[in-house]
Amino acid sequence: MTKKDRRWGKITIVIISIIGFIGLSFQAISQEEAVREFSSNTKRATIIYAADLPVINDKQSGDYAQLATLLKEHRQQPTSTFFLFGGRSIGPSPMAVFDRGSHIIDILNSLEPDAYSVANREFSYFEDELSLRAFEAAFPMVASNLTDSLTQKNLEGLVDYAVIQKGDVRIGVISALHESVIEEYRLNRIVIKDPVNAITDVANKLRRENVDVVILLYPYTFDFFEAEDSINMIEQLHKDNVIDVSLSADPDISLANLTSSVEHPNNVFLDKAGQVAVIDLTLEKGKQGKTDVNIQWEEQFLRNIPSEENVKRQVEGYSNRLDRLLGEELGVVTTELDTTRLTVRTKENAFGNFVVDAVRRYAGADIGLINGGVIRGEKHYSPNTTLTRRDIAIELPFRSHVVVTEVSGKQLWNAIENGLSTVEEVKGRFPLVSGLSVQYDSSKQPGSRVGSILVEGKPLEFGKSYSLATTDYLVEGGDGYSSLVDSTGYDKKKSVVPLVSDIVINEIRLHGRISPVVENRIVDNSPENAE
Repeated sequence: MTKKDRRWGKITIVIISIIGFIGLSFQAISQEEAVREFSSNTKRATIIYAADLPVINDKQSGDYAQLATLLKEHRQQPTSTFFLFGGRSIGPSPMAVFDRGSHIIDILNSLEPDAYSVANREFSYFEDELSLRAFEAAFPMVASNLTDSLTQKNLEGLVDYAVIQKGDVRIGVISALHESVIEEYRLNRIVIKDPVNAITDVANKLRRENVDVVILLYPYTFDFFEAEDSINMIEQLHKDNVIDVSLSADPDISLANLTSSVEHPNNVFLDKAGQVAVIDLTLEKGKQGKTDVNIQWEEQFLRNIPSEENVKRQVEGYSNRLDRLLGEELGVVTTELDTTRLTVRTKENAFGNFVVDAVRRYAGADIGLINGGVIRGEKHYSPNTTLTRRDIAIELPFRSHVVVTEVSGKQLWNAIENGLSTVEEVKGRFPLVSGLSVQYDSSKQPGSRVGSILVEGKPLEFGKSYSLATTDYLVEGGDGYSSLVDSTGYDKKKSVVPLVSDIVINEIRLHGRISPVVENRIVDNSPENAE
C-alpha cells in the first residue's frame, strides 16, 4: 500500500467517524425531544381520599391524627397532592351531641382538605346547622344537586362545585346526593335535583373552566346506580365522558353482603372503616388533544399509621373535655349486650329492648316503638360491665325527643311493615318494640311481610286506637314511617321534652343494675331463618 493509499484510508476513517458522531448526536437529540414531548403531554398528581370519620379518637379504626401523618408525608413529595374528604362525619357522635359537629370542622381545618363532599350524615342536625358548619370551614363544602326551597339556590354556605389547581394539574370536584336523604333525615327545605342531569350540567361548566379532571364524589345508595337502560349510572357517566374519576365510601355495605357495582377502573370505593385511598393520577394528552385520565390506587389503614403530634394534641383536647362531661358511672349491666349495626338493624336486640321499654314506661303508653338506627355504639359489653354517661352518649348520639301520640291499629301495622321492609339491606328503620310481639317473614315482598301483631297478648285491632311512645324523628315520618305522620294527639310544641338518652340514663341510675334480654318480641319465620 502506497503512502497515498494510507492517507486516503485515514481520511475515510475520519469521515466515517464524523458521520457516526453526527448520527449519534441526531439520535440523542431525537430521544431528548421525545422525552420533552412526553413530559409536556403528561401530568401527574396524587389524591388522598378519606371519608366516614365521625369519631375523632377511634382506637380501633384510626383517626384524624393518623390521617394527618399520611397527608404530611405525601405533601412533602414533589408531585402535587390533593386531599378530598368524602364527608359522612359531622354526625352522629358523642361530641356532636354537644356541638353539632363543629369539632370535626375544627380538626379538618388543621388538615386542610381541598374539598369536602356533603353526604347524608352531614344533615344529622338539619339544614341550618350544616350551613353554620360550612361557614366555619376553611375549605369548600360541595353539594352539586341540592336546592334550598327558601332561596331557590344552594343551601347557604355550600358550593355547587370546587376548582383546585396545584402545579400544572387543575381538578374540578362534584358532589351528588340521593333523594333518600330527605326521608332519612326528614328534611323539609331542600330539594334534590336529578343527579344525572345535575352532574352533567356541572361537569360541562367545569370543562369550560379548563379543568384537567372532573371528579365525582357520591354516596353509596342501592338505587343510586339505576339507569333506564339497566346500565349502572356511575358507569354511564364514565362511558359518556361526563366524569373522569369517581370516589365513594361506605363501610356499612359489607354488613349486607354487598359490594360496589361500579367496575370502571377509575372508580374508587372504600368499604372498610379507617380505610384511605392513595391515588396516583396520570393525565396524558394525545395527538388529537384529548386527555386520557388513568388512576392507580392503593389502600392504607389509618390504624397502621403513627399519629401526627399537633393534631393528636388537638384531638386529645376534645377527648379530655368529653371525658369530664361523660365520665359519670351510672350502673352495671349484668347480661351480655351487643350493639353492633348488624344486630340492632336486623333482629330484636337486648339493649334495644331496654331503651324502648324505658321510653314506653316514662311516657305511660300502651306501646313503644323506636328504630334500630338510633343505636350507634357498635360495641360488645361483657356481663357486669359498668356503664357510664359516655357509653350512652356513644350508643344514642342523636338528640331524639320522646313523644306520645295516638295511632290506629292499621297505622301501627303499616309502621311495622315499613320497619321490616329493608331488613336485608341492614337499614336503620328496623323496628324495636315494647308491648308488642310481631311475627313476620323476611322472604316475602316488602309491605307484605307481617303475619301477626299482638298487643299485650291480644291481636292488634285495625280500628282501635293505641297510645304510642316513640321519637319525634319517627312521628314526623323519618326513615319511611309515613304512617305515623297522620297520628293524632302529637303537638310538636307540646311534646314530651326529655331526650331518649336522658331517659335511658335515668333508668340505669334508678335501678343500679340492669339485665336486658331478648324476649322473642320480633320473630322472623322465613324458611331461611327456620333452617
